[in-house]
Amino acid sequence: MSQNFYSVALAVLAAILVRWCVSLSSYSGKGKPPLYVNTSRNDLMYWGLDYPPLTAYHSWICGFIANKINPKWVALHTSRGYESPDHKLFMRYTVLLADVAIYFPAVFVFSLYCLGRKPVLNKVLTAVAIILYPGLILIDHGHFQYNAVSLGLALWGVIGVVLGRDLLGSIAFTLALNYKQMELYHALPFFFYLLGKSWQQNSWTKWQAFGARYLYWLNMLPLLVRDELALPYFSCMLLFYAVAYHVFELQKTKKLKQTLFVVSMLGCLCLHFCLALVQAPRQYPDIWPVLVSVFSCTHFLGFFCYFNYIQFCLPYAARPVAMKGKKS
Repeated sequence: MSQNFYSVALAVLAAILVRWCVSLSSYSGKGKPPLYVNTSRNDLMYWGLDYPPLTAYHSWICGFIANKINPKWVALHTSRGYESPDHKLFMRYTVLLADVAIYFPAVFVFSLYCLGRKPVLNKVLTAVAIILYPGLILIDHGHFQYNAVSLGLALWGVIGVVLGRDLLGSIAFTLALNYKQMELYHALPFFFYLLGKSWQQNSWTKWQAFGARYLYWLNMLPLLVRDELALPYFSCMLLFYAVAYHVFELQKTKKLKQTLFVVSMLGCLCLHFCLALVQAPRQYPDIWPVLVSVFSCTHFLGFFCYFNYIQFCLPYAARPVAMKGKKS
């Protein structure tokens, strides 16, 4: 028990360290008028709040605390373009707290209780690979957003459904939808699973919605370069692949999958090289970002088709953990 606790604690500390190192870099809009950082949400014409209601409540809480610390950070009109080291530190703390409070617990609970009868160490390593995913770290702790909140709530929804707590899972996923529209991408599996269960069908949807997000970091590369986050980007990418390669034992997969993986990585490297060093033709100034988007979209569609094929080919034995436990 103590060994498991220390493994989880060490993993959490490592994830916090990586996030804090990234947070020392630049952020979206730094020193770039008129928008600057996207925290001045007191004027819809200045920087509109285009997120669902739960995000507004979260922003209000952050603003309330900020006002207690330094009213200049959120003063109406005069806070526009306000930038200071203390303000940046407060921003970074709010994102880190959201990760630790919502996202980290969801990842570890999912890994420890929803991954079957794997050794505990393997489950912890899987959680480490998830929380070290570079796309989420760079966007939330570099560019500055709160995507981990909606993803954490969605993952709590998955946990509830997997463990047979459909009501709690539905509440969690509804909160995720009310935090960010992005969770509409994950809505179909929830809808069809609950619909199928209401018809009393013995079927189980394998949750692969998060798997296709591994190419997300590449699609965001042009934005991250613009935000001066190139160094954290490459550092997080190398760290993630070093961990994922061993955790998921990619060297033991089928030859075809290894070949596809190598081809995909070579394509990524070529696009990185072109984006960084090759001048775009004058008549096609956005050719490299467009190719990055096309490359990422192709992968996404490939994952979408593959995961749907796997989902419908699952044997009857692939059912929720809670159902297996009751019948065994």
